[in-house]
Amino acid sequence: MGPASKEAEAPKTSGESGNSNPATGEAATVDSFDGYDLVLHSPSKINVFLRVLQRRPDGFHEVATVMQAISLTDRMGFQELPSSAADDILECDNARVPLDKSNLIIKALETFRLQTGQRKYYRVRIEKQIPMEAGLGGGSGNAATALFAANRLCGQPATNEDLIRWAGEVGSDAAFFFSRGSAYCTGRGEQLHPMQPLAPAHLYVIKPKGIGLSTAAVYSALDVNSLNQQGLLDPNMLREQIERHGPFLSPLVNDLEEPAFALVPLLRDLKAFIESFGFRRVLMSGSGTSFFALGFPDSRYGNRFKDTFAVQSRLQVGPLMKLFQDGVDVFECRFIRRYSDDRWYMERPPLESSNSVSKRQAPPFPLPQQTPVPKNPHH
Repeated sequence: MGPASKEAEAPKTSGESGNSNPATGEAATVDSFDGYDLVLHSPSKINVFLRVLQRRPDGFHEVATVMQAISLTDRMGFQELPSSAADDILECDNARVPLDKSNLIIKALETFRLQTGQRKYYRVRIEKQIPMEAGLGGGSGNAATALFAANRLCGQPATNEDLIRWAGEVGSDAAFFFSRGSAYCTGRGEQLHPMQPLAPAHLYVIKPKGIGLSTAAVYSALDVNSLNQQGLLDPNMLREQIERHGPFLSPLVNDLEEPAFALVPLLRDLKAFIESFGFRRVLMSGSGTSFFALGFPDSRYGNRFKDTFAVQSRLQVGPLMKLFQDGVDVFECRFIRRYSDDRWYMERPPLESSNSVSKRQAPPFPLPQQTPVPKNPHH
């Protein structure tokens, strides 16, 4: 998405129709959080590995995964509404984001009120950068950020352990974000097992714009009985390898890649195209359709990976041509972490008491750079 425009229309609001850019079809970009009580970065995640163990009687799948928070973030503003308010209000600069009770942010705020007895309602503004249907946990990260914000604005009545438990009720991946940024997760993904934060690392996230897959569709295409859970691919062995040697020197696997590739064969071609640049590790995140490439490409590309990727994509004449015609976003990111239970991602330690609920603006950390790949000029 492009930078904010001073001529941008008002953001889409719950109860209103979304305003959009007639040239792109995208909703107008929010350019200000003035007047909001709290503004935070809402993180995304990658699955460093993801093993699917079995299908459970409740219809969900038992998984084992190491998740890592990354610096591809949305921004969220929270403003307390008058005491007469009876509903939360959502606003977003992306018209595709639902603003009713199906949004996990609303579910998170309702859960917080139910669990704590608080009766505060909020106006929540979301400035989206995390792609949807990407396997990056953007919606879960928004829900976790809403829980954290409500707790801070209410004077922190809940512990981090409380928030982990409540987040698990809201969404499978939401609890992860209350770790310190790296965690081994089991169950549906909501059961956290602490681990040492992974060492700082650089990565690229690549997301085809024209392809999205629902998590349910990918799991439906998975044959659990065909998976090899033994040897080096045993989840506990994978976790130990990653903790000891880091993801660059460990075997990585995502059991949802093959069913995603079966549904959209072009994804296999896209992964091979990314690997051709010489990255040490390339893997689909979650149920897709984004890929992450750890580290840097072959040295001959220097610091010009995104430019070279764009040029090479325009030269494609095979099956990938249509994919690149629809557009592919490339984000340059890094691993991030939380430094304490009362700090959120990308927040610096405050000068004032951590119990203060005065306005805290998210610090001016640079957001990940996004490079949309131009459409193929041959069509």
